[in-house]
Amino acid sequence: MGMVTVGLLEYLQLKVGCMYLSDLHLPTNLLLVQRAVLCLDPEDYSLEEWDDAVKYITGQAIPFTDVKQATLFLQNYRQEA
Repeated sequence: MGMVTVGLLEYLQLKVGCMYLSDLHLPTNLLLVQRAVLCLDPEDYSLEEWDDAVKYITGQAIPFTDVKQATLFLQNYRQEA
């Protein structure tokens, strides 16, 4: 029997403890999202999933060239006040 895999956004939702996926882009959850990103292997998800996650969480569509670049952006992202 194969393992059940979840997409990156769903994984982050579970790790952060959000009831709704839309809660991932709340400013109050950013630090929890960043901590969750630190705990996973970036290579477990495709560049497309990382692009989607960054856009969904930050609202910024950035053309990353590899998954490490996307994870570093998300880990260092700071929301404007």
